[in-house]
Amino acid sequence: MNVQVFEKQCEEYLGKIQGVAALSQQIACRTNAPDEVDAVHSRWAAVHDVAVQWGTRLEKLVAVWEEFENEVKKIDTWVQEGQKAITEAPVDLSTPHMDKLEQELVKLKVG
Repeated sequence: MNVQVFEKQCEEYLGKIQGVAALSQQIACRTNAPDEVDAVHSRWAAVHDVAVQWGTRLEKLVAVWEEFENEVKKIDTWVQEGQKAITEAPVDLSTPHMDKLEQELVKLKVG
C-alpha cells in the first residue's frame, strides 16, 4: 500500500468518525462515547499527519533520486567520451636518443 492510497483511506475514515461523533451526541443517557470519539479522532489526526509527512518525504526522495540518476548518466557519458578519446589518440612510444637529450640540456643551460 502506498502513501497516497493510505491517505485516501484516512480521508474516508474521517467521514466515518464524524458520523460516529454525530451519533454519540444523540445518545440520551450519560456515557463516555463523545470522549471515546474524540480520542479516536485525535489518533486519526496523528496518523493522517504522519501519512502526509511521509508522502512529502517520498516525493522529495523520488525527485532527488531522479536528479542523482541524471547526474550519473552525465558523468558516465563524460567518462565514456574520455575513454574513447584516449583509445583513439595516437601514442608515440619512440623516445629521443640520448645524444639529442644531452644537446637539448646543454642548450637550456647556456640559454
